[in-house]
Amino acid sequence: MKKAPLAALIFLLLLIPTFVNIPKVRATTTEDLWVTYALPEDVPREPMPENFTTEDYLNTTNPYSNLASAQGALDEVDDPEGSNPLYVLVFGDEEERELPLNWEAWAKLQLERGDEALVANFGIDIRILGFLEWDSNDSKDSMYDLWDELGADTEQHLGQWYDGEWWSNYVDAIIGITAQSTPADDPPVAGLASKPSLLDQGRIFDLLKWQGYWADDNLVQHEVSHLYYAPDHPEPQPPAPCCAMAYHRHSQSWIWEDGLWWVFADVPCAYTAYSWCTNCHQTIQQKSGRYVLQTLTISASSGGTTIPAPGTYTYNYSSSVTVTPSATSGYVFSCWLLDGGMYYQNPITVTMDADHTLTAYFSYSGGGGCPILYVYNGTEYICEGLLDIHNPEGVDVVFEHTLVSTPQRVHDAYLFRLVEHPQTHSYIDQVKLYAILEDKSMVELPLIRARHSEYGNVLPQLLFSDDWKTDTLGANLNNGTSQSIDLKFATLNPNMNIASFVFQIEGNNIIAKR
Repeated sequence: MKKAPLAALIFLLLLIPTFVNIPKVRATTTEDLWVTYALPEDVPREPMPENFTTEDYLNTTNPYSNLASAQGALDEVDDPEGSNPLYVLVFGDEEERELPLNWEAWAKLQLERGDEALVANFGIDIRILGFLEWDSNDSKDSMYDLWDELGADTEQHLGQWYDGEWWSNYVDAIIGITAQSTPADDPPVAGLASKPSLLDQGRIFDLLKWQGYWADDNLVQHEVSHLYYAPDHPEPQPPAPCCAMAYHRHSQSWIWEDGLWWVFADVPCAYTAYSWCTNCHQTIQQKSGRYVLQTLTISASSGGTTIPAPGTYTYNYSSSVTVTPSATSGYVFSCWLLDGGMYYQNPITVTMDADHTLTAYFSYSGGGGCPILYVYNGTEYICEGLLDIHNPEGVDVVFEHTLVSTPQRVHDAYLFRLVEHPQTHSYIDQVKLYAILEDKSMVELPLIRARHSEYGNVLPQLLFSDDWKTDTLGANLNNGTSQSIDLKFATLNPNMNIASFVFQIEGNNIIAKR
């Protein structure tokens, strides 16, 4: 038999109000909101006396909680519990603030209790930036209207930096708490959350109406799960343990959770479960990092800059960032290198689903057709820019380029790659690599391998200056994929001090890029 150990909470719980429902037909659509319905009105909000005992109860104690008391939950407010923080501002309306109960302490208690299972399963840690006042319109008689009002009154805080008592960060979500009577809602509503259509717009809101101690942590857990795209649904099929997002009901007589509670009503799974079905678990897991700030590091080669300027920036997960190249006089934009991959869009849009590195490369202008040179630096291929061999009459041009990046020795070889510009078609006759030693002498490094992305071995064509050439087609002329040639040059003795490298290409391209 169990007895309630938290007598200190009872006087607080007695102050939680019940609300009378007056059915009323309303036309507000719920298309963009997830709806959690309230507990039946006749379910008491107070625990049974400590001397009352029964064996017929459902134990809904959170299996992931290590809290020994309510004070333990309050003390967690400044503890980093999970690797995927959700920074929230909490707004209480005047009805909530005017209750004898300390509204901030109750909200802190239930928010900290409500993220225990989220932390354990997904690393999702609700971090309270602060408590603010919200004066809801007393004429609003529906939770749906109050949700709209909450959004309109507080949305200016989303995405803004907030220096709080326990945490300082950008605001990820707004959580509103109301005690205003909403008789127009039939059935009564306890929680509303943004659906994906609003989440994708950055409108991250939860609106809560407390139901009672044993249910309120589940209400928080349920509504926050919606912010990670988990939907409401009926009982999992085939039948499985209740999901925290399930709205089907079970008849309950008594509930034990830090005390014994009289229920005798049909209660949705969402108020008693601390686990998620497979589909919901996968959805939340995939989205668990969506509120973690991602970094975009932007740089530019000589010959230009970018908008925004080179530097490191932070953005919300899944946001889109547009970056535009800006060439200086005498240069043109060549390509982007995004996390080691080459792109030609101008401008480019980066989806911040992870940390990214973006470099803009520029080359001398002239409007000519050309391949693009890449140098392997030991980790990745770095874009060196365009090698302009354009000649409208098809006469071979010799073009020399002093490397900006330093090639790294890989199994006694230097690795290069020529990739055709998307708009052009080059005929390449010969390629050479020279090492410039510290005494200014020049040493040619033998070309020992040349492999075309479609034709295979083209080493014989590239060894000599003659009429035997290999050609490379740009993506626009080759079904969306630019052809390339991987090159391998022999290295010098490691004891020789090399000051720089010069890459030489001979060939022609009659197509001028735009």
